[in-house]
Amino acid sequence: MSLQTRCDVEGACEFEVDVEDAISDYLTGTRPRSFFLYAGAGAGKTWSLVTALKSVRSKRGAELLANRQRVAVVTFTRAATEEIRSRVGDTSIADISTIHSFAWSLLRGFDDDLRIWLADHLTVQLQETREAERKGRAGTKASVERKQKIARYEESLAQLPQIQKFSYSPDQIVPGRGALSHSQVLQAAASFIRNKPTFREIIVGRYPVVLVDEAQDTNKAIMDGLLGLAERYDRRFVLGLFGDTMQRVYLDGKPNLLETIGGWAQPKKGLNRRSSKRIVQLINQIRLPVDGLEQRPLDDAQVGTVQLFLTDAPTANRGAIEEEVMRRMAHLSGDGAWRAQEGSVKTLILEHSMAAARLHFEEFFDAFNADGETRSAITSRDSIQAGPVAFLGKQVLPLWVALKADDSFAVDQIIRSSSPLFDQSTSNGSAPTPTSRVAQIRRAVSELRDVSRGNDPSLGAVLGVVKANKLLALPDELDDALASGDTDLTEGDTKQASVSNDSLTDAWRIALDVSLNEFMRYYDYAVGSSRVDTHQGVKGLEFSRVMVVLDDSAAKGNWFSYEKLFSVKEASSTDVEHMRNGEETTIDKTRRLLYVACSRARYSLAVVAYTASPALARSGALADGMFTSDEITVL
Repeated sequence: MSLQTRCDVEGACEFEVDVEDAISDYLTGTRPRSFFLYAGAGAGKTWSLVTALKSVRSKRGAELLANRQRVAVVTFTRAATEEIRSRVGDTSIADISTIHSFAWSLLRGFDDDLRIWLADHLTVQLQETREAERKGRAGTKASVERKQKIARYEESLAQLPQIQKFSYSPDQIVPGRGALSHSQVLQAAASFIRNKPTFREIIVGRYPVVLVDEAQDTNKAIMDGLLGLAERYDRRFVLGLFGDTMQRVYLDGKPNLLETIGGWAQPKKGLNRRSSKRIVQLINQIRLPVDGLEQRPLDDAQVGTVQLFLTDAPTANRGAIEEEVMRRMAHLSGDGAWRAQEGSVKTLILEHSMAAARLHFEEFFDAFNADGETRSAITSRDSIQAGPVAFLGKQVLPLWVALKADDSFAVDQIIRSSSPLFDQSTSNGSAPTPTSRVAQIRRAVSELRDVSRGNDPSLGAVLGVVKANKLLALPDELDDALASGDTDLTEGDTKQASVSNDSLTDAWRIALDVSLNEFMRYYDYAVGSSRVDTHQGVKGLEFSRVMVVLDDSAAKGNWFSYEKLFSVKEASSTDVEHMRNGEETTIDKTRRLLYVACSRARYSLAVVAYTASPALARSGALADGMFTSDEITVL
């Protein structure tokens, strides 16, 4: 049977082996073609991407190398980057990187264009902040913060003409002169693709093939630029997208991606290689109303266990309930690991605030709860890799741990690698002499030992010593927070971050009262090292045992509603209007999120729903066909 009869004109293939053959043909055949590999959870999208890359290397590698061309592979996370590199092995024809690093690889060397773009970008930010200050109330902390921002924008604009070369690093904690931020890199790259024909030609000439992993959640501005290249350059440029629109859970991803690509090839994979048979059946039922894509489990997959536990939200003792769920799951699944050591079960919650209650970092998290923008300063993927959170987690915490352990060698290594006292490029010719530097470091270390004698000092106490001794270079947000903490509160200010565009410094000022131990608990959670994670945060990962917690009453946002999904609450008038117009509803978003969370499980899955009405939730779950009556327990 020929390839053409197994893969129809839209690229849908009958057998999975033909998916890989079809993709290879799209990338290396006589008529190159852009495509979207559409595959559900656990289908092996990464395997297909790696296989596609190996096919290009085998069939077009010599041609690409002769033309000084490469394949760009854009990943969603750095972990995915390393995973793909390890599987591919020989990366001689491929640049494999995250979206930020990919964007910078396009921008690197366009220093004059970047200077012009930054001048316009910073001028707009300066004008907006000046206008906010003009309309705002003088003498408040918000006004002080705005003036600090204005001074910073003015300083940055004044320095632009002197910057000969710009830089970017995904790991930058305190950006140096000429360093672009994460958001600036994406914004500039998208702007250049959209507005600069020469820039577009250079991209297509350098990367005739671009493969994008997790395409549905890739930054919308960059995705629009790549889609524009695919349309404009057709056969010269092939864009291969790997993803699943059912798993689009981040707001900065591109909506309606399938509708946008129109007549592209759309090969599909229908085998779930991850989960047990019962879990595959469940996630098929969850996505049935959306697109009807049905997966098959492996023939030798375990039967598996799923169970829905319902309990009355207002009266539930959540800690006791979840302990009881794990005890019952150990019995139902015959898997004692549900009751075993810490970390044997991954608990997935809806929002960071719910993790804060379970892992005891409420005070730190609550400091940033003024609004979404302020909250994202400690929860976004970028903020965890760079800026204040990364500074505290990668420099301050290791230094504190080394001091507590009396590990002089580790203390010395951390200071040598991170301290500006050893950085000649920032000294302006006034670097301390070796003798004075040693004295300054000894004094700082001695003072840090003094503030740590209580075993759990506050962030502010430690940072105060660090700043006074210039031991580490503080990010602007922490420097501003320390300064504002020395200023008396004016009338109308409270020890609560204000809801405004200038609330970030206020939030960090409050957070400085939090202990280092509490911040450590947050940081372990933020980098995925704890037993708890969010439904969104584990996309792409898998775990043997998963407990998915549904708790609208404890969630502080309104993007999702499990009570609506299970028919405990009626759809809002806005949802009804969106349904009428064929637009996305709260129920649609919630269904996608539930799909992502439940599909992480390999062998057994417990869904715990805290609800206003266990009876209605039970009826809704049965009506939706997700669970059978003997798979529902009311606690």
